Amino acid sequence: MKSHKSKELTDSIVVWPDDLKYLDNFLKKTFTKIEYEASCEDDTKLKPESLSDLLEYENPDFKRVSSITINAYTEPSNDKVEIQIGKAGFMSNKTGIISLSFSDVRQQQPIEDEIIKRIKTMRPWYSWLNRISFRFIMPSLLFIFWIIVNANNLIKKFNGNIPVASAQPSPLTEGESQVLMLGVLGILFLCGFLIDRSRDYLFPKSFICIGRQLQSFEKRRKISYIIFGVIILGIIINIAASMLYQPFSK
Repeated sequence: MKSHKSKELTDSIVVWPDDLKYLDNFLKKTFTKIEYEASCEDDTKLKPESLSDLLEYENPDFKRVSSITINAYTEPSNDKVEIQIGKAGFMSNKTGIISLSFSDVRQQQPIEDEIIKRIKTMRPWYSWLNRISFRFIMPSLLFIFWIIVNANNLIKKFNGNIPVASAQPSPLTEGESQVLMLGVLGILFLCGFLIDRSRDYLFPKSFICIGRQLQSFEKRRKISYIIFGVIILGIIINIAASMLYQPFSK
């Protein structure tokens, strides 16, 4: 029975040379022909003759590899696997696509499971961080704060703690309040956007560590460790100071 399946990947992925070598060796056990294609940030398409040819690519910043496509197949049968790893287009949330076509569905399942397991090992520790969109979370915090304040005031009014007649008039007109709210939302959105951009640089959702980009990724990793170290150290110092201050404040 013939089979065909496509699976999209959305988790963050960092591809190292050894990851590609091990995947290449696994595919060679089943397929007789393996072809590679690489897409660069400037839309250049690379057609290496082999994996070793791809790994020898200089990979400079201005022509950085953003995705790699692996085509593995056996002639003359229709058995074929296509694996795309990396950036899947502008504003796309996908980091990979796996397509499998087999003349016998029983052959597909073990190969599919093995490929997915191998790609999961390319998932970095910060994958959870890339699922957060601060540009939407920051404005949402303002709405949540506004709801909590109004709900609290409403509860106090119903309990009689705040008489309804004693409400103070707002110093701002309705139009000024709306402008102020939009301004605050815009500032929060901008802050969230800047946080997202910084996060995407330090913790890229997809990154191909080949050639010069090996040093580039190591540089980003060192900066991220320093930032996390400063934040964690600040939290520890704050907690320790609070614990030391409590006995003297009584």
